[in-house]
Amino acid sequence: MAPQIGSTVNQQITPPYKNHLSWIDLIRFLAAFAVLACHFRGAFFVDFGSLPTNQQTIPIFAFFASTRLGHEAVLIFFILSGFLVGGKSIERILNKTFKPLDYSIDRTVRIMLPLLSSLILFRDIQLMA
Repeated sequence: MAPQIGSTVNQQITPPYKNHLSWIDLIRFLAAFAVLACHFRGAFFVDFGSLPTNQQTIPIFAFFASTRLGHEAVLIFFILSGFLVGGKSIERILNKTFKPLDYSIDRTVRIMLPLLSSLILFRDIQLMA
């Protein structure tokens, strides 16, 4: 029997990822932002040692020190991403639902789609220049 309008249906609502660790996403975001800040500083600012001594203040040093962590942030980002991808694969292996072909297709699409999109975009930009 279908529920009628205005009646309540007892349904258990479960989050999409019951074991999702939100703090990992936060750390991944902070790591990606640190990489962005490092690239920004490298593109638009001179090195700290090249500044005149009267501009080498503690706040400016703090800015340069906090934006030099790009290499470390890349490592953190990739380690956490590998943990997330690998953890899902291990879970599927333990549940006996892992399919190598599906995994290969998923990974290939996930990598190739942004790669090909960016190559096409930059090729078009290059042709316009």
